[in-house]
Amino acid sequence: MLTTSAFLALALQCAPAVHPSTLYPVVKTESAFNPYAIGVKDGALPRQPQSLQEALAAVKGLVDKGASFAVGLGQIHRQHFDARDPRQVAELFEPCHNLKLSGDVLRRCYAAARPGSASDQDALRKAISCYYSGNFTTGLKPEAEFGGTSHVQRVLANADLPVVPALQGQGSSTPGGTVSSPPAGTPLAPQPTYQSWDVLRQYPRFDPPGAVQPKAQPTKEQEDTSDAAHIEQ
Repeated sequence: MLTTSAFLALALQCAPAVHPSTLYPVVKTESAFNPYAIGVKDGALPRQPQSLQEALAAVKGLVDKGASFAVGLGQIHRQHFDARDPRQVAELFEPCHNLKLSGDVLRRCYAAARPGSASDQDALRKAISCYYSGNFTTGLKPEAEFGGTSHVQRVLANADLPVVPALQGQGSSTPGGTVSSPPAGTPLAPQPTYQSWDVLRQYPRFDPPGAVQPKAQPTKEQEDTSDAAHIEQ
């Protein structure tokens, strides 16, 4: 199973045309982030594969039976690849390749749904139905085997990413809407930077604080001038 952080990093790299917050619930609903998942129409495997070898063996058995099935993270249907070609099948169980195809299918569905939709979100729901069933309506219909929920409803239920709210630092807005300022003389907290691979910003990097400059000492000439001024007074 892929972790959330690993999935989001792959989504940004392999399916950049689809927002991660959309692809995340789609894949969670389709495969629960198991890259070796296999879904069988009007049936189910006795046990989901947990390795590439198990997945390839299961696909071979399904092909021999003439079954309709989908594979991998995004559950790519066999109509999109040659299920009798071991090389193509193995590629579909590779997470990045599977997400790329998933993103392509969802993007095409969304482009087709937009002209007749009331809003972008309406088009996106139709696109999710299209991704699931090949049309804009089946995925919106309740299914008895899933407790009377539709596929789109199940995807929406998985749509909330676990996000810790941002910490408001010094100088940020308060609940009343005013901006609080740090007390005079309070040093500002250093701002972190992040590597490009750190999608969830879990590993902040801080530049070392600048060296404190010593207070300038008066020169001999300045001391003599100061003494002379005191004498004149």
